[in-house]
Amino acid sequence: MAVNPVRHRFSPRRSAIIFVALSSLLAPSPSGAHRLPVQTFHASDGLGSSFVSDISQDKAGYIWFATRDGLSRWNGYEFATLNHEAGFSVPAIDRVIQVRSGEYFAVCNDGSLYSYLPPAPGETVRQGKVAFRRRSVRFSGKEVQFTRLYEDRKGTIWAGGQGVLVKALGSSESVIPLRNPSPPTDALVVVTSMVEDAAGSLWIGTNWGLFRLLPDGKMCHYSLQRRTIGDGVQALAVDATGRVWVGHGWLGAVVISPTAAASSRPASEQLAITAVKGRPILIAPRPGKAAALTMGNGLPSNYVSSVLQTSDGQIWIGTNKGLARFDGEDVSYYTEEQGLCDNIIHTLSEDNARQLWVSTPTGAMRVATEGFAGYTLREGLGAEHVVSIGETSQGVVYAVGIDWSINTFDGRRFQARRLPLPTGSSLMWASQAAYLDPRGRWWGLANEGLFLFDRGGAGPGPPAFSAPSRAFTTRDGLPSPHVFRLYQDRSGTLWVGTRSGDPIDDGLVRFDASVQRATVFREADGLPERSAPSAFAEDRDGNLWIGFYRGGIVRYRDGRFRQFTPRDGFPQGMVTSLLLDGRGSLWAASNLSGIARVDDLSSEKPKVRSYSRRDGLASNNVRALAEDRRGRIYAGSVRGVDRLDPATGIVRHYGTNDGLLNDFVTSAVCDSTGDLWFGTYRGVFRLRPGLEREEEEPPISITGLRVAGESLPVWELGQQSVDRMVLGADQRDLA
Repeated sequence: MAVNPVRHRFSPRRSAIIFVALSSLLAPSPSGAHRLPVQTFHASDGLGSSFVSDISQDKAGYIWFATRDGLSRWNGYEFATLNHEAGFSVPAIDRVIQVRSGEYFAVCNDGSLYSYLPPAPGETVRQGKVAFRRRSVRFSGKEVQFTRLYEDRKGTIWAGGQGVLVKALGSSESVIPLRNPSPPTDALVVVTSMVEDAAGSLWIGTNWGLFRLLPDGKMCHYSLQRRTIGDGVQALAVDATGRVWVGHGWLGAVVISPTAAASSRPASEQLAITAVKGRPILIAPRPGKAAALTMGNGLPSNYVSSVLQTSDGQIWIGTNKGLARFDGEDVSYYTEEQGLCDNIIHTLSEDNARQLWVSTPTGAMRVATEGFAGYTLREGLGAEHVVSIGETSQGVVYAVGIDWSINTFDGRRFQARRLPLPTGSSLMWASQAAYLDPRGRWWGLANEGLFLFDRGGAGPGPPAFSAPSRAFTTRDGLPSPHVFRLYQDRSGTLWVGTRSGDPIDDGLVRFDASVQRATVFREADGLPERSAPSAFAEDRDGNLWIGFYRGGIVRYRDGRFRQFTPRDGFPQGMVTSLLLDGRGSLWAASNLSGIARVDDLSSEKPKVRSYSRRDGLASNNVRALAEDRRGRIYAGSVRGVDRLDPATGIVRHYGTNDGLLNDFVTSAVCDSTGDLWFGTYRGVFRLRPGLEREEEEPPISITGLRVAGESLPVWELGQQSVDRMVLGADQRDLA
C-alpha cells in the first residue's frame, strides 16, 4: 500500500549555503582562482539521505535525487521523498531519469529496475499515489541486474547491467551480451555509462574498457589500459565538437576523436592515448586517436567519475578528490579545502536555469556557474573589506582595501601593495581611502591629511610605492586634516572633501592643477550647512555635481554653486554615489531613498525620476552605482545588487545565492571590457553581463484540492493543472 510521501519544506536558514573558494592550490598551477556560489542540500533540508548517487531534472522542471534512503524530488520550495511505500524493494536508489514519454525509471543499488508513468496533463486522477512497478528482464535464465539507463535521440531506452545491454526497454526488448574480448575473457563486464555520438553510435563504458555499438549493429571494443584488475571507464560524455570524453579510473579524462562508423573496424583494438602537455592546453587528437587530461594538467585526481559539458561550453570533471573545470585552454579545480561539501563527486548535471548540480556522499550541491566570480584574501587581496574600486588608464582593475592596500587584477588573481602612509594613520567610516588621478598618481586619504605618491603609477603590474612625496594638512588650506573624498575634474582641478565627528570640520576644498593654491567653500558659497562632500561627478557640459554626507546635491557651474534638495525631487539622506551614464543622465544614490535619474542637467529645474523599494529595489540604502554596455544601471546596496533597466523599469536582484559572499556593496565599476566589479566587506565580485542567467520561478504545482469540504484525488507529488472536474450544483467552495 502506498502512503503519502515524506515532505520536508526547504528552510534557507537551515540550508548550508557555502560559497566555494575556487582557487588553485596544487601543482602545476591551474588557473581560474576565484569563488563561485555553492548551495548544499542535506537530509536536514528534506533529502531522503545526504548520500546522493544521482541528480536529474524532469520535463516539468523538478529536480530528482537518487539517495540511499529513497527518491527525493525538489519543486523549488520543498522536498518530497518516495521510498519503499512507493514500491521500491530497497531504500537505496542509484539512478533516476524521465524519458520523453513522461515515464520515470529508477535503478536501485541491488540491480532492480522500476518505472512509473504519472498522469498526463488533463488526465483525471483516480488514484493519486505514486506507485513504481518492478521491471524484469531475463537473459540466460537469470534476471538481469541493472546499473545504468540512457535514452538516445530516437527515444530508444537503453539499460546497461551486469554482462548485458538491453535495447528498447519497455517495448520490443532485445538483449545484447557484453563480453571482454581480452584476457581474462570470463570476467564479468558491468556497464557504468552510456552516450550517443553525432554519428548515431552508442558508446558503452564498462569496468573492462569501452564498447561502441555502430548504427548497423556491429559492436567494437577499445582497451584504454590493459590491466588484470580491469580497465575502469567511469563516465562518458560527447562535447559540442563531437569528441567523446571518457572518465577513467586511472587515466584521467580521456578525449577521443571518433573515426567514421565503419563496419570494417576490428572487433577489438588498443586505443592510442597521448599525454596533453603545455599551456594553453590544446586537445586535438587525430581521428581514431585519444589524448588524456591528468593531474599533470591540473586535475585533482586521475580517477574521473563524471564528465559534463554545460551550455556555456565549459567541461566539468568530477573526481574522487574534487571538481575540475576545463575552459578550453586551462583547468581550474575546487576541493573540500575551498568549501565543497565532499571531494568525492558522483555525478554532474545541468538544469534548465543553467545551474550545475553535483551529487556526493555527503550532500547535493547546486553551483550557480554564471553568477558572480569572487576574490578574497585567498585570491590575493590585501584586505577583504574593499572601500573603492576602479580601472587604470591601461585597463587594469584595482580595488582599494580599508588598510590602504592597492589590489591590482592580473587576469587570474589580485596582487596587493599597501600605500605607505605614516604610522598611526586612520580612516573615517565610508572613507574613499585612496584615489588614482588621471595622471596615474596615487593619493592616500586619512584622518591625518592627504598624501601624494608620485611613484607607483597605473601600469599593468602591482604598483611599487615609496614614501609620499607630499602631505597636505590644515597648513596647506584644508579646513580639517580628516580627508574623506577626493576627485579631479577634466580641467585638472582637485576637489577635496573633509569630514570628522564634528560637523564644523566638514568642508569642500578646491586645489588648482598645480596643487599650490587652496580655496575653501562653505554655506555662504551655496553649500549645504556643515556637510561633507561624499560623491562627485562631471557632466557633458562641464558642470560639476557634488553630493553631501548629510544630504543634498549641488551643481557647480560658471563659478557658482546651485543647491538641490528633496523639495526639488532629489534624494533624501546621504548621497553615496553619483554616476553619469552613456546617455548623459546623472544618477544619484542615497542611503535613504534609493536612486534617482536626473535629466536636463543644465536647466534651472532638472527633471528627476526616483526609484526605490516601491519600484522593486531590494533596499533604499544604496551605496554604489555602475552602468553596463546596454545602459542598465546596477545599484549596489546593503542587500546586494539590483540591476535596473531604465527603458522598462524592470529590476533584477542579485544576492548571496548568485555568488556574493557578502551583500553589503561598497563600490562598483564597469571596466573597459564590459565586466562589472563590486567591492564589498568580504571581497571583490565580478559579473559578466549577458552571461548571467535570468531568474526562473520554480514550477507551480497543486498538491491538494477540496471542493465543498470533500477532498478530490490529486497526484501526491502535485499537478500543474486539474482538468475535467465534474461538480455538483452544491459544490461551490473550492480550496
